[in-house]
Amino acid sequence: MRVDKDALESNKPSCEGIMAGETNVAATDVQLRSGLHKDLLVALDHYAAVFKPGRKPSSSSKPAAAAGASKPPPFKGNPIIVVPNALTAPVSMFNSREFFCDARYVTAAAAKKANGAAKPKIVTCERRLAKTGKVVTFEIIDTVQKLAPDDWRRVVAVVVQGKPWQFKGWKTDQGKKGKNKEVLLEKFEEPVEIFGRHFGFYIGLEGDPIPDTIKAWAVKQGKINRDKRGLDAVTQTQFWQNLEEWLYLYKPGLGSA
Repeated sequence: MRVDKDALESNKPSCEGIMAGETNVAATDVQLRSGLHKDLLVALDHYAAVFKPGRKPSSSSKPAAAAGASKPPPFKGNPIIVVPNALTAPVSMFNSREFFCDARYVTAAAAKKANGAAKPKIVTCERRLAKTGKVVTFEIIDTVQKLAPDDWRRVVAVVVQGKPWQFKGWKTDQGKKGKNKEVLLEKFEEPVEIFGRHFGFYIGLEGDPIPDTIKAWAVKQGKINRDKRGLDAVTQTQFWQNLEEWLYLYKPGLGSA
């Protein structure tokens, strides 16, 4: 069978867009077992729809702006994700790269041993947005104490541990200016207020009880299996897909630049 390299290259953006929107529901070896009676004809339907001869990218695959609506202002800078500053948290700065970038969970202790004892001050992770196809670099941090006024506008998500003290020192830009037109930040430490402005996600270990505070907060939840590493991608995908939906609604300028 002859492979047309030019055709493969021309269809690469479409493939990447499809893969960005995929949802992992189990390890690959489990999904492909024949005893599960899966009907995979839908995959052929999608293939035919995407790779029709002479097909050009459809404008309908992009979000259509409302009639007369102005284009949202571009998002300035890299969006920020804040993780817990605690070794007891399943995901912290020590193992955030493995989880968020590689869809692989390792304990903080194992990550420290592999990468060195020093905690990184910032971790960057590139992600292709499913709806727009744009590659965005996310910055992951665990402290907000040194954020500048403009940095607070870039905070889009927080991974919560269930402890209210995690939000000590949080601030917000309410659009107020000082005498010299400097930005005046306001104290913003109540979880109810924080999750009205930022996407919240709780990551727990399978079998651990969910804190009562989490049940009362407007956050999404994900679990990490203690033994089955093939399921790490499920929780990682839950985080990214829910965050992207939130960004699409509340930070539309992120994908328009």
